[in-house]
Amino acid sequence: MKPQALVVVTVIAILLQLCQVFAQQAPHQVDANTPCSSCHNGDNPRGGIPAGQAPEASFAPPTITSATATSVSVSGVLSGELVDVYLSDGSGLGTTLIGSAMAGGASVTVTVSGVNSGQWITARRTSFSNSIGNISEFSPNVQVQ
Repeated sequence: MKPQALVVVTVIAILLQLCQVFAQQAPHQVDANTPCSSCHNGDNPRGGIPAGQAPEASFAPPTITSATATSVSVSGVLSGELVDVYLSDGSGLGTTLIGSAMAGGASVTVTVSGVNSGQWITARRTSFSNSIGNISEFSPNVQVQ
């Protein structure tokens, strides 16, 4: 085999190995191109934790309990945590921040703007209990009423 052909074969083999490594990453960790039906479990296939991955019990994503064009009610938070609400493209990831609020207890109502009925939203929470903060995964998507 000629040296140039050997180099080409080696480069192709390395690229194939890299593709296999990247294909094994959790869906939606890098981008939102993986169809949700192939990676999400639970009642809402439009968002949440990828199948096979359990959130840390102590820092699970929040739960959106109701959503209108002006306010979003979120539970599953702790007092002193920041709750951010985002528009979603339906993939499970937030695309545009539409409101934030500090939780004063186990639930919080976030005032939002720029939202229309029928759009999808998601939320996540940030705890400042340590010096760097912990940010949860995005919650399952909910359609605005």
